[in-house]
Amino acid sequence: MPPWAVRRWSVKPIRMDEGPPEVEISTRTVWFASCRGVCDSIFCIKPSPPDGVFPFQLNRPGLGTFEGFSFRHQCAIFPNLSAQEVIDWDHDEQGEAEFWPSGDHSGIRAIFDRKSAVTATEIKILDELINDLGDSTENYLKIRYATQVHGKDLFTLTVGDIEDMNVFIFSGTSFTEIYRDAGYELFELYYPELYKLWEQTPCDGLTFDPRDFLESPSFTLDEVTLSNNDKWLIVHSD
Repeated sequence: MPPWAVRRWSVKPIRMDEGPPEVEISTRTVWFASCRGVCDSIFCIKPSPPDGVFPFQLNRPGLGTFEGFSFRHQCAIFPNLSAQEVIDWDHDEQGEAEFWPSGDHSGIRAIFDRKSAVTATEIKILDELINDLGDSTENYLKIRYATQVHGKDLFTLTVGDIEDMNVFIFSGTSFTEIYRDAGYELFELYYPELYKLWEQTPCDGLTFDPRDFLESPSFTLDEVTLSNNDKWLIVHSD
């Protein structure tokens, strides 16, 4: 954060024990710039559910953190919240707010990178899908492809929908390398006889261009560069 961004910290915890849910509020005075605007106060609100209340618990705690903006206080929410804290946020008691991935989880960011805000329901659905599919980069990218390219609605997306997609996922340090490896692999898979003929021919004039092959009408492609700068290519056989 640049030197001009932070003026000072003034932490004043306030405990509100009257009526459920019990809420702890910390007011910190800072200069803070975010994609939702600039403010000079950040309200950190952490709810404690009343006795006997069991909030929804995620299957997987490692879904990254989320930035937030409080419409009640017209400022950013600090610090970033976990996925569980976003789900636990009470929009009636704590005020209307919106949240979006902070970027520290590359898979979550890839799925929601075209959305300005993410809801608790979307996080719950994604948690269930990943719990059933397995926590891997490939599965996050499959969900991204299903929703962003294939046009599936996350609210109705099922594990079966994802498993039925005929997609291939390749990764590497550069897209040139990825296209080369993917092109040769899929050429051999779909046209084994032609691939064998091409591989064994002594004729220098018989060439194969992996990128031209992949960019044919037979395939749909999705290039993804994750927040850690890893590059991935999703190939769907049409």
